Amino acid sequence: MSKTRPKFQTESIIKTWPMVRLGDVCDDKIQRIKSISEQRIAYIDIASIDNVQKRVIGVKEHDVYDAPGRAQQVVIPGDVLVSNVRPNLNAVAIVDVASAIPLIASTGFCVLRVKDMVLPEYVYYYAQTSNFIDPLVAVSEKASYPSVTDTIVKDSLMPLPPLSVQREIVARLERELAAVEKMKKGFEALAETAKAEFKAELKEVFEEISRGGAETRRLGEIGRVAMCKRVLKAQTSENGDVPFFKIGTFGKEPNAYISNELFREFVKKFSYPKKGDVLISAAGTIGRTIVFDGKPSYFQDSNIVWLEHDGTMATNEYLHCFYWSKPWKVSDGATIPRIYNGDIESAEIPLPSLLVQRQIVTRLSTAKARAEKLELKAREGVAVCETMRKAILKEAFDDGRASPAIGKVAGR
Repeated sequence: MSKTRPKFQTESIIKTWPMVRLGDVCDDKIQRIKSISEQRIAYIDIASIDNVQKRVIGVKEHDVYDAPGRAQQVVIPGDVLVSNVRPNLNAVAIVDVASAIPLIASTGFCVLRVKDMVLPEYVYYYAQTSNFIDPLVAVSEKASYPSVTDTIVKDSLMPLPPLSVQREIVARLERELAAVEKMKKGFEALAETAKAEFKAELKEVFEEISRGGAETRRLGEIGRVAMCKRVLKAQTSENGDVPFFKIGTFGKEPNAYISNELFREFVKKFSYPKKGDVLISAAGTIGRTIVFDGKPSYFQDSNIVWLEHDGTMATNEYLHCFYWSKPWKVSDGATIPRIYNGDIESAEIPLPSLLVQRQIVTRLSTAKARAEKLELKAREGVAVCETMRKAILKEAFDDGRASPAIGKVAGR
């Protein structure tokens, strides 16, 4: 007996599904906020939608007179919300919120309130397929801002089987997608377990050091926090000789470039890290670190810093392990999250002998590599689950013909 998962429908049945315009199976008019008499509302905006879980994760209560200007559409349970903004993110949800006060959706949503011949769950799942998403993205990419109108959403074509078949499809999707979601959560739990195990190893190691009687010093006693010369925007370009990183995301792509001449001048006159120094993100992605590989590149002052020291009290590798364990204090009231140099220099670090430091580095590097291997496996598993999810949705709505497109827009 074949173990292949059976198809949703036989080909002969699939090909009988008519293609309908979404707007023709949904209500034309959605009640507006001015028609209600209540004084309080529960507001659903774009931020209320989790575009991974595809559900409403929270509403905000407002007095009617203090509500945001975009709070206009009166919605009810069963309405399908499709974000008109950045359709590639597919912020879609079915309203399932229990509320004693009116639910009001942002005008940033196209509200799909289905008629009797359609199940709202059927439309909800269809709105997550590439057949629905891709044409909207194609239209939005031609606009000055990546968005679409309600008319464009409602011009989308959708295969429409009988209600009995819709129920079968919805039930099947709920079962299969729940199984995929369970698998995905397992991989996500694996990633969290890997992080937790490494964090526990870090804690244990530094507790052992403290119990061993190692002296404790402030980082400022080992060396000083150094940073590169500030680079002005006028000194950067989109293309150039030397990559320039403005903030410590430490991604593969630089934020800009500076000229070779400016780079040589700054390196000669001002602080610059040596190969092997540990760069710390002091702004934005707080506490993220990398080991400087020595390749020509430049870093914005105070956003990316390092400890300049002679190596007699601590190795760079040991400092790196310490940085992994450190919950850095983030400044209050700054424009962006920041660690100040004084906070870094005042951090206390246990200092065993250099021999013991090297042993600790070996132990923690092994533990970190193990954790990263598990996290990679988890990420790959999550990616596989997403691929499975898309495949299940595609199969459910594949009508055996060309992919549905946006009817009126495609014909213009």
